[in-house]
Amino acid sequence: MPGFKSKKQNCCNARRTTDTAIFYNRFLKGKLDLNSSPITGDFSVLPNKTVILNTFDLVLSNLLPLRGGMLIHCSGVRWGKHTLLFPAVSTSGKSTIANILDRNRAVRVIDDEANVLWKRAPGRYEIQRYPFRDPVGVAQNEQRFPVSYIFFLCGKGANDIRPLTQKEALRLLLRNTFQVLLNSKGMERMLEVASHVVKDVPCFALSFKKDESIIGFLAGELGLPR
Repeated sequence: MPGFKSKKQNCCNARRTTDTAIFYNRFLKGKLDLNSSPITGDFSVLPNKTVILNTFDLVLSNLLPLRGGMLIHCSGVRWGKHTLLFPAVSTSGKSTIANILDRNRAVRVIDDEANVLWKRAPGRYEIQRYPFRDPVGVAQNEQRFPVSYIFFLCGKGANDIRPLTQKEALRLLLRNTFQVLLNSKGMERMLEVASHVVKDVPCFALSFKKDESIIGFLAGELGLPR
């Protein structure tokens, strides 16, 4: 990526104990040691917010699948005792629907851009806000919430909801995950995690009007507080 430099080292003689990412000097330089990757070494990035955040994305997208998690391009809200995720590509309405739902007093926005999904126990998953937010370089230890539903945004217009098959949901989930330089082992683990997620969590396709009618629509469909 622009502004990213990596110095290869002789990983065959390197001692591997754990996956690590060590950052220093205002996060402009650091060290990477990924068990899943044949490369270890130092890196440096230009003092640019986008480049720095892209570097964090690279690290997380490699480490998370090996820990039973994944970084998803989605907005997430806590609605009463339920947590709803809205995966979508850019400009498809992630932030829009989160901001509209936030007008309901029973709703709290977790993050409107990216969230980390963790496996909590067999059949149960939790979502955590993307840890690197402003100011850049500060990792927040955010609270985790159990995932109740996943709604893949498929357009704007009439409020409509459709259950997805596991195959459909898997394709859409993978489309909205961060997959930066994953090797074969990392991709296998991501496929495994994603396959379990769409099997265990109810998944739907959702289109919505860009107004508060979506609040009443979802509340009625899911039995959530208005």
